[in-house]
Amino acid sequence: MKSLLLKLSLVGVTLFFYRCVSVENVDTPRVNPIFSKQAKEWGGVFSEALISTAEEIKRKKIKLNDRNAVFAVSENVTWNTLEHKELVTTDQRISLASARKNVIEPMSLAQVLASQDLTDKQREILGQIEEARIESGSYIEFSNRLATIHNGIVENVSKEDQVLLYSVTSTLYYGLEAINKLVERSILPGSPEQGNMTLAHLKIKIPSAIAESESGSGSWWSSWGKCAAGIIGGVGSGALAGASFGGAGCTVVLPLVGTVACGAVGGVVGGISGGLLGAVGGC
Repeated sequence: MKSLLLKLSLVGVTLFFYRCVSVENVDTPRVNPIFSKQAKEWGGVFSEALISTAEEIKRKKIKLNDRNAVFAVSENVTWNTLEHKELVTTDQRISLASARKNVIEPMSLAQVLASQDLTDKQREILGQIEEARIESGSYIEFSNRLATIHNGIVENVSKEDQVLLYSVTSTLYYGLEAINKLVERSILPGSPEQGNMTLAHLKIKIPSAIAESESGSGSWWSSWGKCAAGIIGGVGSGALAGASFGGAGCTVVLPLVGTVACGAVGGVVGGISGGLLGAVGGC
């Protein structure tokens, strides 16, 4: 009798989870973006600076909602990263520091679309990326859609328009990948998405109290990542556009982006800081 009851219980539990879990997204294949060497280098610079900034903030026990402190750490770490990779000199760093008076304000992808001088094709592709960001229910879904959009650029966009778009797609792809790793290490809040089998990626229909206990503060994408991605998406175009400050005649050569004003580094700093601030403020 006990054996029968045990078997019936196991069947019941199995049916419960079968009914509660929508498996349509479980086996979603990952789409791999085809990045050039320069795009990988550019994405790597941003990713390394973002990770190092988050680690330094945690080490110094700085609260993520301390806006000025987060920006200060991000700026220092970003320049250290660029110097380490021999992309800038100490003189260039000093030139910018002497000219800048205010905290660097990040520009979101939506703001770029609304204000920046773009070609019709650039505006179309960036609009597709923004639409994918808004509609995606998980980091994995957005990453796949972003990769698909990126892989179509080479065939559908002129070479003159490609650089800006590649800088945006590589910054987003590598930046969000870095954030997911930081969440996995508990440096940033939320639940990470690991492969195709995460609570954030599966559609679990269970009481909210149980869901919260299983996933901590919830999926980082749904709670703050989607908004932060909008800020990070503005980095590539911001670097190409330069900034409204910087020492006279001060230029740097960044991978993929090319020669830009020193003030353009502020776009990188702003994107990193804005993305991390979004972790607690929801942007």
